[in-house]
Amino acid sequence: MSNESETVPELVSRSATRALDRRSFVRTAAIFGVGLTGAGALAGCGSSTSSAAATAGPSTSAAGAAGSAAGAGGSATTITFWNAYTSGDRPALESLIKKFNQSQSAVQVAMTIMPNDVLTQKLLPAYAAKKGPTMVVLDPSLVPAYASKGVFSPLDGLYSAGVVDASVLPAGSMSATEFDGKQYGVPFAATATMLYYNKTLLKKAGIAAPPGTLAELAASAVKTTRYAGGKSTQSVYGFALPDHAAVSTWSVLIQDAGGGIVAADLKSSTFGDPKTIAAVTFWSDLIKNDHISPVAASGDDTDSLFAAGRAAM
Repeated sequence: MSNESETVPELVSRSATRALDRRSFVRTAAIFGVGLTGAGALAGCGSSTSSAAATAGPSTSAAGAAGSAAGAGGSATTITFWNAYTSGDRPALESLIKKFNQSQSAVQVAMTIMPNDVLTQKLLPAYAAKKGPTMVVLDPSLVPAYASKGVFSPLDGLYSAGVVDASVLPAGSMSATEFDGKQYGVPFAATATMLYYNKTLLKKAGIAAPPGTLAELAASAVKTTRYAGGKSTQSVYGFALPDHAAVSTWSVLIQDAGGGIVAADLKSSTFGDPKTIAAVTFWSDLIKNDHISPVAASGDDTDSLFAAGRAAM
């Protein structure tokens, strides 16, 4: 990046104003095609494809369709790009892709958007079938699993060539996209964990204000839960807590209690730490015994519950 104040969209816009060959595009793509939760990671499967998004998921954007058409004509290289930007951030990313595709004809991006849990289910089988995307937005916690299988290509060259300036990126984000001494991703976005709450459900439970601490959150979750036994579609949950395909809320709960996931040197797990065990036990008991959240819920599951008025927080 040329300077610390330049945003990713500005950099992409500037880069997209000139005609790009495939190599130039991959450099630009590595800058904008990254991000999800905490420190998202762009991963490349090692080769591009001149065919359109053969592995298209539930929703291929208009920008992606434009890229597909160009690739079908044989005059452009098509880069397939999978991500899970299904919410309010989707239009911004679609606008960037559209602007890039319209700025030149050498390289076109065919973008496929799908829910995060669907993406993680489809990704490895797609690569195994040689139909995976050229680029994918992936939670960095999943990078080692794919890199160890040889699915992703190292991106160290982007850093050594100065295409991406590591000095302006958070050290934690950089380490999150590193595996076995190599960089397999480029950080793009950081997601702040926020508490959303349903005022009506809190009021019904006699709670005047949203919780200000995790201890208050736990107490409020119990008070607002209305568990309907085996009738899961009628239950109202106090704190819809996802355990996969979502921002890692569990890590927040564990760290707040003084526990952790891995040691500072990243060489050993701290799941056996008494404080970690205590935190997991505390919140697991609330789920198991007080039913504050459905078991094994995904991020999309909990989002749907909250949107339907069936989760207080």
